[in-house]
Amino acid sequence: MKAMKRPASKGATGARKKPATAATKKPATAAKTTKAAPTGTKSLKFPKGFLWGSATAAYQIEGAAFEGGRTACIWDTFCAAEGKVKNGDNGTVACDHYHRFKEDVKIMKKLGLPAYRFSISWSRLLPAGRGEPNPEAVKFYGDLLDELHKAGIKPLATIYHWDLPQCLEDEYGGWLDRKVQASDVGECSCMQVSIVST
Repeated sequence: MKAMKRPASKGATGARKKPATAATKKPATAAKTTKAAPTGTKSLKFPKGFLWGSATAAYQIEGAAFEGGRTACIWDTFCAAEGKVKNGDNGTVACDHYHRFKEDVKIMKKLGLPAYRFSISWSRLLPAGRGEPNPEAVKFYGDLLDELHKAGIKPLATIYHWDLPQCLEDEYGGWLDRKVQASDVGECSCMQVSIVST
């Protein structure tokens, strides 16, 4: 197909302008220079050793809400209340990470994630809010940590991600009572740290 020549454009008088010739073309200018950053502006640099990765919260990803010894947390109760959450969505199944964590870790490895921040469900680890840890929860989080280590992914555990066991909410009224802040959080934190450090 033959290329068509574009007609010269019309000037203000309506007469067609002559196409530019070598003699009438403006000389090429040097490449445009970029403006210097204003004084006092700093560029954003991440520190050496900064970890990139992904992050999740137990309630939003685990599912298995009433399996493996887990009891209700405040999110289960809130999501079950009529009109509180759009479409009545909840974390009962969520992403089913509790059953599919091995597949999830494979995906993380395929993505090349160097780190994974996850939270430990308080109502899974300590179903009564305190006392002896739930062996099924200890096994689940231990297995997750093993998979992450095998995949070369650095695990980072969040000790509390806003999923207070419902039994403590019922007993104390939640975070409004200092007792839940002091004794129960301390006990749960110690259990979670011992799981992560083993």
